[in-house]
Amino acid sequence: MLSDGRIALSDHVHHVISILDPVAGTMTPLAGMRDIPGYENGVGSAARFAQPYDIVLMPDGSLAVADMDNHRIRRVFLDGTVEDLAGSGSIGTLNGPLDVATFDAPQGLAVLPIGTLFITDVKRKLVRRISNGMVSTVAGDGTAGWIDAQEPRNSRFYGLEGLDVDAARLVLADGNVGDGRPYNHVRVILLSQLP
Repeated sequence: MLSDGRIALSDHVHHVISILDPVAGTMTPLAGMRDIPGYENGVGSAARFAQPYDIVLMPDGSLAVADMDNHRIRRVFLDGTVEDLAGSGSIGTLNGPLDVATFDAPQGLAVLPIGTLFITDVKRKLVRRISNGMVSTVAGDGTAGWIDAQEPRNSRFYGLEGLDVDAARLVLADGNVGDGRPYNHVRVILLSQLP
C-alpha cells in the first residue's frame, strides 16, 4: 500500500504493474504493456516484464518487483520509470554485486524499513538477501525438501511461494508449487540466525 492509500499491484498473467485507487474505484496502468511479455527498461508502456510476481514498497517510495521470467529484481518508480535493481538476467545462484548476481525465478519479496530486501528464489529453493549493494544467499542448501537447521543455509525448502519479515524474523510460505506433495509449511527463521 502506498502512503496515500492506493495499492500497487503486479499482474503476472498480463505482465503489467498497475495502481488501484480503492476510493475512486479506478485501476491505472503504471508500467509494462498488457499481454506483451519481454524485458525492457523504460517509462510506462515502453517497459516490459515477464511474469512480474511479487511487489513491495521500498523505503524510498519506489517499488521492487520480482520479475520471474526475466530472473531479475526490477525497480519501478511512481512516475512509471522501470530500471534493474538486481540480477544480470542469467539463470543461476551467483552472489555478489547487484548487476552481476543471478536468480532463477525470483518470486516472493519482503523488505525491512532499512531497505534490506529478501527474495525467494523459487526454482533454486533459496532465500536471498539484497543489502549494501550485494546479493547473498541466507537460507537453503538448494535441494528440494523439508529440513530445519540451526544454520539456515543448511535448511531445505520446497515451494518458497511467499515471505514476510518483521524486526525479528522471516516468515516463509513453503508450499508444494501445486504438485500435490506434502510440502505445505509455514517456516520461521530468526533474523539473528542469518549469516
